[in-house]
Order: sequence, then C-alpha cells, then structure tokens
Amino acid sequence: MDRNIFGVERAPQKNKRMASKAAILTALVVTGVVASGLLWLNMLRTTQQQIDGLHPPLPTYRQIMAGSRQAGLPVAIHFLATASQKIARYRLLDRALDPNPGGNVDMTFPAFVLTWSDGQRFIVDGGLSANEAVTFGRQQQWLGGFQGQPMVYHQSLANSLDPTSIKGVGLTHLHSDHTTGLADLCAAGAQYTTYQTLEQYTQQNYLTFGGDDALAAMTCSVRLVLAEQESPLRDIQGFPGLYVVPVAGHTPGSQVFVAHVQGPAGVQTYVLAGDIANHRDGVQFNIGKPAWYNRWLVPENLAQLDRLRRWLKSLNDSHLIQVLLSHDLKALQDSDVPALQSCAVCGLTQSGG
Repeated sequence: MDRNIFGVERAPQKNKRMASKAAILTALVVTGVVASGLLWLNMLRTTQQQIDGLHPPLPTYRQIMAGSRQAGLPVAIHFLATASQKIARYRLLDRALDPNPGGNVDMTFPAFVLTWSDGQRFIVDGGLSANEAVTFGRQQQWLGGFQGQPMVYHQSLANSLDPTSIKGVGLTHLHSDHTTGLADLCAAGAQYTTYQTLEQYTQQNYLTFGGDDALAAMTCSVRLVLAEQESPLRDIQGFPGLYVVPVAGHTPGSQVFVAHVQGPAGVQTYVLAGDIANHRDGVQFNIGKPAWYNRWLVPENLAQLDRLRRWLKSLNDSHLIQVLLSHDLKALQDSDVPALQSCAVCGLTQSGG
C-alpha cells in the first residue's frame, strides 16, 4: 500500500474512485429528489390557484323547489354501495373542529340510481370497479398508517340492474372512486349518454385527468355538454325532475345533482352532493376535511367548500330537501333512500333494503 511523506498509508486509487462515484451518485439522487419535490410543489401551487379562482353561483331554495312541480318526475331513487371501508373518523373531518373526533366510520363508494315510470334510468356516479377497489383501499390504508381495514368490494352496476335500462349518466366529479364503476357497463350491453356541465368538461387538474380519459374511452357512451343557462340549475333534457349545478370546491369540475322524486307520499327532493363533505357532521357542524388532505393530497377551495356546506345545511334544514353525501354509509342508511340489492334485472317495484 502506498505511503505519503509522513509514512501514513494512503487509500488505494480504486477506493478513491469508488468513493468519488458514490458521492456523485448521491448528489444526483439528492438533486433528483429536490427537483421532483419542486415540480410537485409547483403542480400543487398551480392546482390550488386554479380551484381557488372558482366561485360559481348557487341556486336558492325557491329556484330548486320550482322544479318539483313539473310532470313526469322519476318514481324511485336507490343507492348502490359498490364497496365500503372502515376508517378512522379523523381521516374525514378536521379533528380540531370535530366535536366527536374518535372512533371509526364506514366509508362507502356508491352509485345513485334514478328510475322513471317508463323504465329508463339515470346513474349519478359509478362507484368503484373491483380492481380499483383493491388499489384505492390500499392507498386509504397507507394514508392511515395501515390502521384502517381493507376495502370490501360488494357489487357492480352491471350485475345489479338491467344495463340496457341506463339511458343517462352524470358524475359529481371525475375521481376514480366515482368513475371506475362504470367500466363494466359497455361489455354488459349498456348504451347511454354522459351529461356534463361545460365546467366539468373543460376544467381539469392532475387528479381528474384519468377520469376524463376513462370517459373518453367509453365506447358505449356519448358525452353531451349541457348548455349554460341563466339559472345555476341546468336541466337535463329527457330526464324531467333532474338538474345539475356546477359548484367547484372539491375539484374544478365538481357538480351536484338535484332530483325531485315522485313517491307514494308525494314529491321528495334530493341533493346528491358528492364530496363537498365526506361525513354528514361536516355539513351539520360546518367542518372541513383535514388540512393534510385538502392542502397536500387533494387541493380544494376552502372558502367555496365553507360556502357549500352552509348552503347544504340550509337546504337540509328545510325538511323538504334531503342532502345525500357520497361517502357516509350510515347517513345513507338513515335516509329514506333504499339500497339497491344485486339482481339480474331490477324492476320498478324493487325497494331494496
């Protein structure tokens, strides 16, 4: 081994070269991580700026209820739980504002089924596909420190009703837990129109690009962009009693659906509110989602969501309107909307249970 002038042994040149390569590799890795982090932060900033600039007008109670007087309303509404997962309550609500922050809740991933007297159906949201339920469930467990339970897949739209009865589809937003459940409909023989506001069709972010691509790939569906109207409520031609409202807040293209349903006891009005809140206490007590969620995972417009939660509570407190949130299983079970059970061809008289 070589020695320097002081008689101290020197490391072989080979070791020096290896150390130099290791240092260069480490520097490249660190540079890559820093660059990726900066790109991510820039994407979050751009996404946040986009959604924070959206404050669409909301319909008044009077405007909503005016649609309940028309003829030919749907005669039934059901929810279909495609999957469910038990997770910690603090994952859905800001713990600092939640009066009951402990315990677990059942998170569901439903499709809503509206039926008219002639047998045609309109689906609001598709829930999860079997494959996406596994992927999405693992992500949920990872975000909860692997404390939550695995996702349980229940049933698909295609196997739960006659796919040929589906004539229209609408989506509260384009996240995978609302879109992938539609994937089996084409193979099952469905032919339908997907109705979107101009806002949902044109305003995307990195979390909705996948859902938009999936809609574009649906060979059995034609996408129709609804014309803008003076009222925030946009009626869906061919489906009397059903309206859509662009609301933003959760995603740039988020929209809610208003459905007036003619039941045996009279007309009941529902607002299918998507992910404005993930638990009914979010609306009841005006509690947002955790900061780690709405700032670092799914950038949301906090001011608009505060406005939307207050709006939903005012509608729900009227007792003539029921607000249905997408992910609160217990709230859906406590509503007067029955669950749709799996069957080959579900008739108009099915009440679920």
